[in-house]
Amino acid sequence: MTNTATDRARASAWQSWETWCRLNGFEPFGVRTGLAEYLLWLVDSYGGALSAASAYQAYWAIRSSFLKSGWRDPARDPAVLAALAEIRRNEDLKKPRQLQRHFTREEIQHLTASIDESSVRGVRDQALIWLGYEGALRPSRLTILRWRHVEFGEFDATIKILSRPPKASRTITLYEDEEPLVAIRAWHGLRRRRPEEPVFTSIPWSDKRVSSTALSTGDIGRIVAKRSLEAGLGQANAMTLSQAR
Repeated sequence: MTNTATDRARASAWQSWETWCRLNGFEPFGVRTGLAEYLLWLVDSYGGALSAASAYQAYWAIRSSFLKSGWRDPARDPAVLAALAEIRRNEDLKKPRQLQRHFTREEIQHLTASIDESSVRGVRDQALIWLGYEGALRPSRLTILRWRHVEFGEFDATIKILSRPPKASRTITLYEDEEPLVAIRAWHGLRRRRPEEPVFTSIPWSDKRVSSTALSTGDIGRIVAKRSLEAGLGQANAMTLSQAR
């Protein structure tokens, strides 16, 4: 006998997945990195805002649809497994939300000035923090940003920020001689990237090269918290950047 409640839950999970794919330029089937980003979006406070348990339920429902359609098991994909592990170990998902202190522009200038520009990781973190602040970007927006969304001009740069619904998508412009453009140019200049690669990626501990693995929302939160503490500005997270104006 068919379990109609289970079928309805699976259908609802798949419909949400299809909608997210359509809004973010992915195909529901076959895009493994898209599924990993979707899972992280589900638990983002400014995304799906689901609990870890609910995100796992959605994953199992989507996985079931993949298997029934004869596609490769998402559980064999490293990016999906990494996303699930990130959700599982993120203790913040189990804690009540706390009010956040917002950075001022002067604090952002102080914070980024304290970062070592001679390190690859330092160049990345300056670009991430400045772009997050200047565009008021949520962590989920930074994780899905690709180099194809960034267009450099002679004296400026325009960045397309995907949003939901699509009509809410927007572009931001960074101008010459201002800190955000200087930072993103420096990060881009470290290594030419393919258009489809993530803008903000992980860096091996050697700090000598740039990987092609996108940062997760948790990674971005830890980077902002670490840099804020090092600059003497106290505890903060990526949400602080997205709201500070």
